[in-house]
Amino acid sequence: MIGTSRVAVVTGASSGIGAATALRLARGGLTVALVARRADRLADVAAQIAGGAGTAAVYPADLTEAAAREQVITRIAADLGPIGVLVNNAGHGYYGAFAAMPWPAAQNMIELNAAAPVHLSGLVLPHMLTAGAGHIVNIGSGGAHVHFPGLAMYTGTKAFLAAHSTAVHRELRRAGVHVSLLRCGDVSTEFFDSMAARSIRIPREPRKIPAERVAEAVWRVLQRPRRLVCVPGSMRLVAGLEQWLGRLLDRAPLDPNLRAQLTGARP
Repeated sequence: MIGTSRVAVVTGASSGIGAATALRLARGGLTVALVARRADRLADVAAQIAGGAGTAAVYPADLTEAAAREQVITRIAADLGPIGVLVNNAGHGYYGAFAAMPWPAAQNMIELNAAAPVHLSGLVLPHMLTAGAGHIVNIGSGGAHVHFPGLAMYTGTKAFLAAHSTAVHRELRRAGVHVSLLRCGDVSTEFFDSMAARSIRIPREPRKIPAERVAEAVWRVLQRPRRLVCVPGSMRLVAGLEQWLGRLLDRAPLDPNLRAQLTGARP
């Protein structure tokens, strides 16, 4: 159950899963701190929350920067009070051969997808442990378990987040503080459009679930804490797929776009 603090921080709250989650938590009576880079989009989400008689505050921040992460958590705690819930949702993807990926792009993904959720968790945990209550929800991906070519950096960061979430959950399970991982399938958000803008053409358009379905799962896990929630339920099956499909992927023909990238990456 949610502890005495009713303040929730949602990262990547300007659209997609983050916006849907912020709206759901506010509808449940939480005061929501909206964190993302795009201040105008955050203001739109805050207005929607206010229109539903909820409470939200806007905190623009670039979470790829460690100093910005520290500053935003300090500001939220000073403005709204102790943080009881942290939803680590911010992240982005990249489709393309790792050998052709510029290091700044790879480093940016590591900072946003892996370093940011871990750092933010470390910043809120001391108070949660003192209070003996609190909940961190990390938005993960089925890609953490099936490692497709072209998604090396994305699946790598999501695998790290999944492992870290599990270990910290086990560390804290007797301390009154919960860590949950949502293993999500493809969700209908701006994620794929954003990925396409910084990557080569994605070979398939996946079937997607609504962002509101993930938001509802976040709300439910706050009421009934668990280590792992799969959205949709079929995501339970992906944990063992690499073991069985790995050999097939090893031998599968490479996407021609990836092959062209690798050819171009040779000196």
